Amino acid sequence: MRAIASSRPVRRVLANPSSLLGAALVLALVVCAIAVILDDRIASRQVITNLLHDPYAAELREKLRPPGSGYVLGTDALGRDVLSRMIYASQTSFLVGFSAVALAVPIGVAIGMVAAYYGRTVDEILMRAMDVLLTLPTLLLALALVGILGRGLNNIIFAIALVNIPVFARIARGSALKVRQLDFVQAAQSIGEDDIGIIMREILPNSVTPVIIQASFSIALAIIFEATISFLGLGVSPPSTSWG
Repeated sequence: MRAIASSRPVRRVLANPSSLLGAALVLALVVCAIAVILDDRIASRQVITNLLHDPYAAELREKLRPPGSGYVLGTDALGRDVLSRMIYASQTSFLVGFSAVALAVPIGVAIGMVAAYYGRTVDEILMRAMDVLLTLPTLLLALALVGILGRGLNNIIFAIALVNIPVFARIARGSALKVRQLDFVQAAQSIGEDDIGIIMREILPNSVTPVIIQASFSIALAIIFEATISFLGLGVSPPSTSWG
């Protein structure tokens, strides 16, 4: 019965054309990004002739060309191939998305676990600090941080990670509060297991599912944030490419 029940979400996704299209598009972009990283010869047309061009080469005679005739998605105002730039830019966008979430998750989860386990004053201090960050518009906060820290990929990753920490802290705390009241946690406390051991071995493994689900959404939001920041001129510096 469990196997049948667990297969139902997969069947729903497979039966939804929109879900399949979105998954195929994301998969194609990920594959292209990995392929470009593994084989930079694509940019000089040594692998895929007449499909991808040098994303940094400006050909003013080819500017604003419509899709087709050697340029699948056309060219921009400087004559650069739009498809090539989009594929190469996926490296930056995916790097920011995954790195920012990878940085935010352990910090946010640690804060949430400590707040849930110790409660009272510790919980009050940590959660009020997280609430202050949550009251601020996340995109505006990220923009302000990048403006203070300066342009650069590392600063963008740090800024986006910081605005995501309160989200993971709140989710981890809520899940941990439920697990903390269960019998096996009380049993671990009664036999004298140390606090870190209880958090890491008893509470965390049973509280991580909501965090994983939120992480999948946060990666997409982080990519959107990076594109927005770059579009406004505070993101990656030329000639680096980005979806923004």
